[in-house]
Amino acid sequence: MKSYHFLTFLAMLFLANPESKGQTVDWIKQFDVRTWGESVSMTKEENFLLGGDFSDDNKSMISLFNKDGNKLWERKDCDSCGGYGSIIFTKELENGSLLLISRASELIVTDPTGFYIDTIIHLRATTEYYEDIDKVIYFNNQLFFTTSYSNASGTYWGSTLSRINITDLKFTWRQIFKQSSRIALMDIAPDSTIIICQRDPYISKLSKLNSFGKIVWGKNIGSEKTLYYDLIITSDQSLILIGVIQVGEKKENSLLSKFNMEGDSLWEKIYSYTIQRKSGWDFNDFWRIKETNEGDFVLVGRIGIVVGGFRSF
Repeated sequence: MKSYHFLTFLAMLFLANPESKGQTVDWIKQFDVRTWGESVSMTKEENFLLGGDFSDDNKSMISLFNKDGNKLWERKDCDSCGGYGSIIFTKELENGSLLLISRASELIVTDPTGFYIDTIIHLRATTEYYEDIDKVIYFNNQLFFTTSYSNASGTYWGSTLSRINITDLKFTWRQIFKQSSRIALMDIAPDSTIIICQRDPYISKLSKLNSFGKIVWGKNIGSEKTLYYDLIITSDQSLILIGVIQVGEKKENSLLSKFNMEGDSLWEKIYSYTIQRKSGWDFNDFWRIKETNEGDFVLVGRIGIVVGGFRSF
């Protein structure tokens, strides 16, 4: 199949032709505005498996679309999806079963139709605290995921990084970082090296871990004026981080930063877009990044204004 598929975080599914460099869209499908899509994957039959939630009753939701964007089926009740909150990761397994991960730290395996649940694995590191999934990556038949946890008063918190073997759904290892900020960004190198970025209100920490989750190095990056939203390891074995930087009292601009694999800064680019407005202040940021087969980058961002403390996109 010669097309990329893109998913918005609301209620639209897009299919774009990469040969036109994203300028040609094969189709756009908009569905129930109460549906919130968070993940999309392709099945062996080149159908699209969408995961998210149904906001009316906050139930899990999965849907299957054919390559023309027509819905084949949808499950949005507790019997079919487990009712464990938004589905943030979807994948078809070799036997046709569907592997789903919910925001509420549950791994769910269903039959190929998404109707019957075969397996539920609780991914929480502890039952004493609130714990949510932050990031999930599938790599070489392994599932890497991060969670963040805290108690009700916020006096005790931390994050975890885990690796699960897809074949037997067993934990290979789990690392718990106590009193540590959430691991919001992560990517995996071809040699299974793991790069993570932890976000604090005032600083971000970039770390390199080996394939067993042991920290090789950690470095503070950015400042209290920067916030990173996505991270990738590029084909030339560099790190690209994107996000936003505050450049004035009432101005935020998009940020693109490049580091080597040892965490040393190579360069930084700031992009500014101005909105005509009568009041408030404007902002723009980079939200997601992907590398193309040609080594170029596709970035998705947001642009909007802030009036009275509320952001409009």
